[in-house]
Amino acid sequence: MLIYLQMIETEEEKSKFEQLYMEYRNLLMHLAYKRLGNTQDAEDAVHKVYVKIAEKIKIIEPVCPKTKKLVVIMIENTVTDMLRERGKHPAVSLIEEPMSEEQLPT
Repeated sequence: MLIYLQMIETEEEKSKFEQLYMEYRNLLMHLAYKRLGNTQDAEDAVHKVYVKIAEKIKIIEPVCPKTKKLVVIMIENTVTDMLRERGKHPAVSLIEEPMSEEQLPT
């Protein structure tokens, strides 16, 4: 959390960020993991959302239903972007054995 707090100027804003972090972190992880199916990717998505929150902490309201809706939308958009990016660059499996000359393209 130190990384995020270094981005924030005032103690009041740091306190507000800490409240938001503690209140919504588990929800964001759950939502991200549900769609991404991978803990590391879910953590990356949550990190991206909290960076955005830290950058905009001055205009984000404290913990309330409106803020909850905002962070849920943020995680959904972030996950969608990650899935879209994954589609552009699909994972490639590694070939265990080298190809023979007959298998090489001409």
